[in-house]
Amino acid sequence: RQRDVIEIIPLPAAVNSLKAEASSLFVNGNYGEAITKYTACIDMLDKSVPGLRYHHALLLSNRAACKLKVGQCTDCIKDCTTSLELNPRFFKSVLRRAIAYENVENFRK
Repeated sequence: RQRDVIEIIPLPAAVNSLKAEASSLFVNGNYGEAITKYTACIDMLDKSVPGLRYHHALLLSNRAACKLKVGQCTDCIKDCTTSLELNPRFFKSVLRRAIAYENVENFRK
């Protein structure tokens, strides 16, 4: 089966700067603020550009990590699922979604 090759293009500067802020917030444990910044990045991204699909998947996965940290497991699962629709090989999204599903299941018990 032949695959279409899509060149990954760099993030626009404004989005890249906001992503760096979000990553710093995450590292410092400010998960709520990081969620806000990652959401802004996602909103700013032109989703019609195939070359930005990788970045879209990555930003969703990063936001999912924040949501997992604050116990928003259902929202984490949604972000991971969308991330995997964009990039099925994104292992971190698979892992984060599995952890979130496990947390939801343990909560129900």
